[in-house]
Amino acid sequence: SWNADDVIVVGQPTGGLLRCPAAGGAASEVTRLDATKSESVHLLPSFLPDRRHFLYLSVSRTAPENSGVYLGSLDEEPGARRPDRLLATGFGAAYVRGKGASTGHVVFLQDQTLFAQEFDERSLQLRGQPVSLAHPVGSFLDGGFFAVSQNDVIAFRAPDKEFRLTWFDRRG
Repeated sequence: SWNADDVIVVGQPTGGLLRCPAAGGAASEVTRLDATKSESVHLLPSFLPDRRHFLYLSVSRTAPENSGVYLGSLDEEPGARRPDRLLATGFGAAYVRGKGASTGHVVFLQDQTLFAQEFDERSLQLRGQPVSLAHPVGSFLDGGFFAVSQNDVIAFRAPDKEFRLTWFDRRG
């Protein structure tokens, strides 16, 4: 995710998120895995409009019930205690800013359904109940097959058709 201050936050195959300047330079740690939650990786950051906070996916491969979307900050130490999980999901989320207000929406995937839930930028909290946007929406590993824009457009892809595995010997 690339913010308006030219700070880029990226995931890596194992570990926390890294921060690097858009102009180049050394990457530094932004988040650190929490062993008490059996975290495996932090991925798919999405900056909020304040350019300091971001959403990201924390994945626990050994305890998937701990996976979810969390709120991070460029102003906190990498090992700082993070707020409680915002959303229980195994997929990354995206933020869409509202028009002229201090609220927007977090768009996320759960059980092949794409949802949007109101988010207050001042209190950094979700509000109300999620609203279903589309179903079925596909995914692979930790990413949902959807993208959001800041002008009310969402693109998504349905899951692949189910495949049936068939055994063959050398003669077919």
